[in-house]
Amino acid sequence: MGASNEHQQKWLHNRSFMVSIFDRETHADWLLVSAFYVAVHAVEALFAEHSIHSTDHHERKRILRREPRWKAIYDNYHPLENASWAARYECNYTESADFVRANFLKGYLLKLEQAVCRQLKQTKPTLDPLPSKSKAPPQSPPA
Repeated sequence: MGASNEHQQKWLHNRSFMVSIFDRETHADWLLVSAFYVAVHAVEALFAEHSIHSTDHHERKRILRREPRWKAIYDNYHPLENASWAARYECNYTESADFVRANFLKGYLLKLEQAVCRQLKQTKPTLDPLPSKSKAPPQSPPA
């Protein structure tokens, strides 16, 4: 596994991709999967700062669960992991993009990122706000 700054770079890289598909109404499953991998590298950045390295998803979850100081991170990571698994492997995944954005990106992921940033002592990535769902441009009133 990489150093904290390497995981932060991957965190921001994955986040950039997630933001690039944020407004799409299709592929909510991939929006959720990308959010999970944003979370993975946020957590790994924190672990690396403490000289901890997980080898897989199960170990990462176990480490988060056993550390009381990381409870808020675990409480937001676990639902992202479960939902991401469902989005990847269940053939009938049907959550809407609006649901994924509201609950998983602006809910669990945002809280996880904020908690990780509070825990990072040396360097913290600069996180751009998640976009608002774009709307059609306002129409001019008739003349």
